[in-house]
Formats: sequence, C-alpha cells, structure tokens
Amino acid sequence: MKKFKGYAVGIILLVLSICAIIAGTVIVKSQNISIVNISVPNKTEFVNQDFSINVGVKNDGLFNVKNVKVSLYEKEKVIATKIIPVLKKHAVFNVKFFYSSAVSGIHTLKVVTYLNGKIGSERTISLEVKKVPPVYSLQDSMIFKVKLGDMWYGTNFGDSSPRVFEDKIYVGGKNKYFFCLNKDTGAIIWRYEVKNAGLIPGIYSRPVFYKNNVYFGSTGSSMIKTAGYVFALNAENGKLVWMYKTDSDVYSVSISNNEIYAICENGIIYRLNALSGKLLKIYREPETNISMNDRVIERNGKIYAVVGEAKSVLLCLDKESGKTLWKFETDKIAVSPLLFVDNRIYFSGKYCLNAENGSVVWKNDELNISNAISEAIDNNLLFVASNNGNVFCLNVKNGKILWERTLTPIGITPVISNGVVYLCSTDGNIYCMDEHNGKLLSEYALKFYIISPPLIYNQRIYVVSDHGFLYCLKLFKQDN
Repeated sequence: MKKFKGYAVGIILLVLSICAIIAGTVIVKSQNISIVNISVPNKTEFVNQDFSINVGVKNDGLFNVKNVKVSLYEKEKVIATKIIPVLKKHAVFNVKFFYSSAVSGIHTLKVVTYLNGKIGSERTISLEVKKVPPVYSLQDSMIFKVKLGDMWYGTNFGDSSPRVFEDKIYVGGKNKYFFCLNKDTGAIIWRYEVKNAGLIPGIYSRPVFYKNNVYFGSTGSSMIKTAGYVFALNAENGKLVWMYKTDSDVYSVSISNNEIYAICENGIIYRLNALSGKLLKIYREPETNISMNDRVIERNGKIYAVVGEAKSVLLCLDKESGKTLWKFETDKIAVSPLLFVDNRIYFSGKYCLNAENGSVVWKNDELNISNAISEAIDNNLLFVASNNGNVFCLNVKNGKILWERTLTPIGITPVISNGVVYLCSTDGNIYCMDEHNGKLLSEYALKFYIISPPLIYNQRIYVVSDHGFLYCLKLFKQDN
C-alpha cells in the first residue's frame, strides 16, 4: 500500500511539473509586446537637427511584465535603447527617442522591442535629412531704387508690398499709380493710373494674380463721398479687364477659388467673380469698421477676416449666408495676415484657435508685445514681432517660446526664406536672423521707414519705403 502511495505521489508530481511547463509556455507566449504606433512630428529635418520619435509600446499579454527593452537601430547598429521598468497588462507606454544625422538623404530606422531577450515586435520608419540651405545676408548691396510716388499721407493701414509674377515685379505706388517693373533694373514696363483715387490717393493692397490678371484695390474717398475700387488688369500689358466700385477705401484684396475678396475701410467685405468682376456677396459686421488685416481666408465654406479699430476682432462667416458663425476679440490691434495651418488659426501674436469653432487651442500670455503685432510661420515655427522691438519664436503646436530677441521697433510682417527671418523696422533697418536660434546674421540701414513686408526673390530683397521708393538689394551667400 505504501509502495502504491509512493507511485501515486510521483505521478501527481510529474503531472504537476508537466502542467507547470505547459502553463509557463502559455504565459511566455501570451506576453506579446507590440508596437502600436510610431509618430514623428517632422519627418524632414536639416543635418544635425533632432528628429523626435515617439513610440507606443503595448503589453498584449495577461500579466504585468518587467524590464521591456526598446531599441532604435540604423543599419543594424543600435543608436539608443530605453528600458520600461514595468509594463502592466494591456497598457501602452510611450517611449521617446531623439535622432540626428550629419549625412543628408533618406534614413531608414528600425524600432525593436525585447522581453527576456526575445524579440517582441519591430517596425521601420523613413526620415529625410536635408542639407542646410545656404544663408543669405545683406551688405552694402543696392542694385536699384525706383520712385513710385510721393511721401505717404498715412502709412498705418494696409500696404502694397511688391509681388513677383512671370518674372516681373508688381507693386502699388504711394499715389494713384500701379506699376509693373523689370526685376533687374526697376525700369517701368507699364503703369496704370487710378483716375478716381480720391483726396488722399493710395494703393494699400498687395497685388494678387489669377489667369494672367493682376488684382489690387485703391482709395477713392473725398471730402464729399466715400468710395474705393477693385481693379483687374491684364498682367502683361496693364490694360483694364474690369473695375468694381465699393462704398469705402479698399485696404486689402485676396483670392480664393476663382473669387476676389476685398476688405474696405468700413469693415465691409466684397466677394467678386475674378474673371468678370460680378458681385457675388457682401458681408457686413455691424459692430466693426476699419480693417487692419492683410487678407480674407476662405476655407471649407467659411470666411475668416479680421476687422476692428480699437481692437481686433476675428470673424468666421458662413460663405453662402454671410451669417457670423463665431467671433473672437482681443484687446490689441493685429496688423499681420491671418495664418491658417492644419485647421488652426494663428491670430494676434499669442492665440492659436480651432478654425471650426473658435475655441482656444493655446494662448501665450508671456509675450511682451504692444498693440501692433505681426507674425509668420515656417518649419513649424511661429514668429511674432511687435512695434516695441520684441521678436519671439514659438512652437506652433503649444505656443512655448523657443527664443526671443529685442531689436528696434518692428511694424511689418516677418518674411522667412531659406531659414532666414527678414524683419523691417520703423526706423529703416532690415534685419536678417537665423530662424532656429534668433542669431543676427546681418543688418542694413535703409534709413527710411519701411511700410510693407519685403519680397525675397532670386537672392534679392525688394522693399518699399514711406517716401515713395522701391529698393532692390542683393543678398550675399555666407558660410553656414
């Protein structure tokens, strides 16, 4: 009997051992560590600039596990390894890597997870590393200057910065003339006279182009009437295609989907057919008058525009009905163009709004800015300049300040080209700054108030001063 019991115990122990082995095998197999997502905010960077790589690692098993290893490889070489001390069952843990390379081209990386020395899962990603573009700076490099008109009567509302089309320069004069110029010499190819420009003539709006036509707006008010005009000219010869009379001076013109949008001094927005000049719609906001903004933006059946005199008001209107869907008010004047990126609107220097409903995505109250604010976006960087001389670079995603500098008062929207921020001050200085760190690369003293954003084209910079001249300066390549 004792001998039988001994056999029975042995059999039971054997069965338990086999069950344990089987259970262990099941447990090991059940502990699957997977990569559920890889996100790279910027899949293109310059050499020696960091990529941020975010990896979501999930425990698909039935039990918590310890010491999960996540490695980043390039060409079978480990670049970096991170350890997750504890990964609970069904949980996702986010691991962040930073990668940079001094070699340009397409780089293929691999992310691999390990548990107990065994591979859990792996994924590959491709990133593009670009060569750092050449940096251009200003020296004593005047190519030409050409007179566009007489001294401004007033320069604070709107502007007519130069634009390029078919290798020619187009710009409104500080009087009643609109010009088409040779880009190399400044010679006048043609000019158009606005005969009813009013008591204080001026072409405030920047030109826009569509199907070989150039469009702009002008003044038209006098002592006895208020009026303005929108013009469509043949860009080749300057002949009039059509003209539309408005109720007030036209301060800005923009184009979207074959339609012209003109903002007038009294806050009214006119929507016109670009080819015929036929009126399609008038938009009115009764609580506003003077528009300070550069353009109207039309997206997804909505119209966005900034109006306001004592403060700026961002309007979102239904394109067809004209109904105000939402509006957002600030206590400052924003004179820069609206910036619309990835269904977000950047406005008044310190706000990022949801374009659908106007809700605040982020707000930065740390910016020391005055009333006149301008901004521009490049490479996921938001540049904010103010007429108190402060310049900020922000992360467009969260509004955090990346760098800041103090210059002389800036009243004009920044322009970015090849990694360089070009800023024009009210005392006539042109500044060239590195967009990544704010380093001042060079500056040029024009000595006249620059009234509109510069045009950067073919290694040249074109600017308009308040005493009625267009200047063309050469940009010199310098070592990175």
